[in-house]
Amino acid sequence: MPDLTILPAKNKLVKEAMLGLAMLVFAAFLISGGGEDIAGPFWGWAGAVVGLFMVFSNGKSYLSTRPIFAGDVVGFSVDGGQKLPWSDYRGVSVQVLTVGLTKSEHLYVDVQIGGKTKQLGIQSSHLPTNATKVARQIEGFAALVTDAAAPQT
Repeated sequence: MPDLTILPAKNKLVKEAMLGLAMLVFAAFLISGGGEDIAGPFWGWAGAVVGLFMVFSNGKSYLSTRPIFAGDVVGFSVDGGQKLPWSDYRGVSVQVLTVGLTKSEHLYVDVQIGGKTKQLGIQSSHLPTNATKVARQIEGFAALVTDAAAPQT
């Protein structure tokens, strides 16, 4: 039986890092006196912090080789985390947040650990395609694996 490995989308990570660099340039402009009032430097430093975070977090993810989801007949892992058995798998959910014209999809793998159901999230910037397609891919593989592991009568 083949394994399922979903890797992060490198092109999205590069775009997010470039956006962070643009924020750093704009922040430098605000800090250096581009803003006439006291709010200019404040927003400049805030933008610099966010820009640095975006550059480093997306750069780290770009250089990492860990998959966002990996599964085989034994179990699965989410975002390079601990491998869990398929008996802990409870499904995949997609949550859509819309603010104005901006739509953001978040993918969660639902698992049961220690009697409690938890959601293991996958960052939307790491998804190779939209969250619904990735969710269908994971659900299809999970059904294939759990059906194969079920006792035959």
